[in-house]
Amino acid sequence: MDFSADSIPNLVELTNNILSLVDFLDKPEIIELEKNDERIYFQSVIEKFDKVPMSIIRLMMERENRDINLEKLINLIQTLKSVKNGKKNINNAFEQYKSQLEEEYIYPKFGGKEEFEKQMKGQ
Repeated sequence: MDFSADSIPNLVELTNNILSLVDFLDKPEIIELEKNDERIYFQSVIEKFDKVPMSIIRLMMERENRDINLEKLINLIQTLKSVKNGKKNINNAFEQYKSQLEEEYIYPKFGGKEEFEKQMKGQ
């Protein structure tokens, strides 16, 4: 799959928007709104942060996983920054990211990479 470094958004702006989103979600009145009316809560967040990708909004709205999700986003942003600055090849960075996701989410469900590959080969 071919990607272009030109398609990477402004990372400073994205990072600032994510930080603003997290600050907003931690406001007492927003926490209360989340408890009392999830629909209005969700609508308020997506309207206020319309420049933030929906996938990131959803990740940050998961309070119980926010720290882990934020750490993953920071790592992704650092990788994208390296690509944008020409320090990493975008296709290699994508393959590394994909491998990390496979190691974290797919292989454990099958008992590891070897077991996964065996099952995919039908053994």
